[in-house]
Amino acid sequence: MTKDEARTPRHITNNGHSAPPADDTPSGGESFHGPFHGEPFHGQPFHGPYSRDDLVAGLHARGVCYLAPTPNGDETPLTGDELIAGIAQADDARLRFALAGLFLLHPELAAQAASLVDAAGAPPLPESARDEIRKQYVAAMYLQRLWRTHLRLHFGEAPLIPEHFIQEMGLPLPNVMHGELGLRTLCERSPYNDWSSYQQVIDLLSSQPCAEPRVIPILSNTDEEGDET
Repeated sequence: MTKDEARTPRHITNNGHSAPPADDTPSGGESFHGPFHGEPFHGQPFHGPYSRDDLVAGLHARGVCYLAPTPNGDETPLTGDELIAGIAQADDARLRFALAGLFLLHPELAAQAASLVDAAGAPPLPESARDEIRKQYVAAMYLQRLWRTHLRLHFGEAPLIPEHFIQEMGLPLPNVMHGELGLRTLCERSPYNDWSSYQQVIDLLSSQPCAEPRVIPILSNTDEEGDET
């Protein structure tokens, strides 16, 4: 067994048994059309000023473009904080799990998300949304270690997502078993097949058909509304 094979996570089948993936190479997006096993959102549904189309467009603008619909260009541009907070409150599991993919492509947004959770200022996030951000943050932290070679080949070098939240969540350090133990521990806390859902995030990021040029502008958190262009 090679080192990469030893690091390759195993799929958890519906009967609770594990089985190795057929190939470490993404399957051309087949899992996009399969079941997604994310846990339903148990907090208050997101009824903020941003629609699902706005949130998906914000992901597309930042390189996470496997979710439908394809942006038309008339969606509301969102700052990083707005995008993270909006997705964390969405009732669509696939959308919420895409936060982990966003953090993998943009570790700086993971740090931004951690600050958003820890911030005591207004407007406060509901605790359910904070929990969702914590979950997707640590999932991305573990996935980055577990799939580091794969991600580097597809997206280039990226800084490691720092250790955060694991002590308060009672989770293993990210360097244990290249992150696999931590991710398995996190997934075992859900009654759903979260392991498979995170596998899909990796597969979909690797095979997504991003359109160029991107049609949605990206706002920084320092951009002010009403600025003239």
